[in-house]
Order: sequence, then structure tokens, then C-alpha cells
Amino acid sequence: MVTLKYNEEKDRAYGISGMAVALVIWENDKYMSALNIDGEADSGIEFTPDFFMMRNPKSSPRMAWNETVERFQLISGLLISNILCRSLVKAREDITPQLRQEVVRLLREEGRAVADLTDQEVEAIFSKGFNYFHKIFSHAGIGQLATDLADALSRDRRVDRDRMLEILAPLTRM
Repeated sequence: MVTLKYNEEKDRAYGISGMAVALVIWENDKYMSALNIDGEADSGIEFTPDFFMMRNPKSSPRMAWNETVERFQLISGLLISNILCRSLVKAREDITPQLRQEVVRLLREEGRAVADLTDQEVEAIFSKGFNYFHKIFSHAGIGQLATDLADALSRDRRVDRDRMLEILAPLTRM
């Protein structure tokens, strides 16, 4: 895999499934209402309104910045999970150094724009997320769950939160 773009529908199904796995593992599945393979390019996951809201509008600037960084970490994890599920689970190969560099470049730009993060701070967030999710998606059992979810998404076109949680329920035992 050399590009971030989906090369086919099955690739997209695995990418969306990877993000769903990440949200469940990080216990943020409450922000998902459904998965939709036919959604807009950036809308494979249908988020609840809570996902887009800041927690406390009266919080201090420091707390607001911490929330922004936390949200950036979540978005970074979703991107990393998308890519790693597509490469490690679907294609059964690691990502190329070029793709890794491209992901870091994109995250640097986003990190600077949303939270004024330095390149080193972004690289630390990327490395932590990459190492964590590389282990996750290298696990055969998790790979099978991601495949099952991708198959359901390809077949049904849209998978609601309850069905997604049913498919990924074994994650809680791994």
C-alpha cells in the first residue's frame, strides 16, 4: 500500500473496520452511531453529535488545549488504525516507509493547525499510536474480527452500532 486513498471497496471496508476496532478498544464507541461504506469519503463512520462537541465551554484555555490534543490523538489513532488494518489484515504486509512518512507529514500539518503542536510532539503521538495499533492488528484474532466486520459492511452496506458491537464483542475477552 503506497497511498492513503482507497483502491477499491474492500479496501474501504477494511479501513472503516479498523477505525471501528480502534474506537472499541479505546472505549470511545459511544461516539459511533453506524458504519456506512456508501457514505462520503470522510464519513465511513457516522459519529454522534457528542463527538463534535467540546466538553465544557467555560473551561480554562489549558483545559481546552488538552481536549484539543486529546481529540488529535483520537483522530491520529483512527487514521493509523485505518491504514494498519488495510495493510496488516487485508493485504498481509507492513506499510512502506514512504507511506509512514506521508502519514507523519499529514499529522504534523494537522497537529500544527489544530493544537500548535511541534513536529516532535506529533511524532511522539504518531509513534505511540503506531506501535500500539501495529500490535493490535498483528494479532490474528483481532484481524479475524476486523475481517468479519469488513465482510458485514461490504454485504450490508451499513452496520449500526449495536451490530458492530456484536461482531466486535470478543475484543473484550482478548
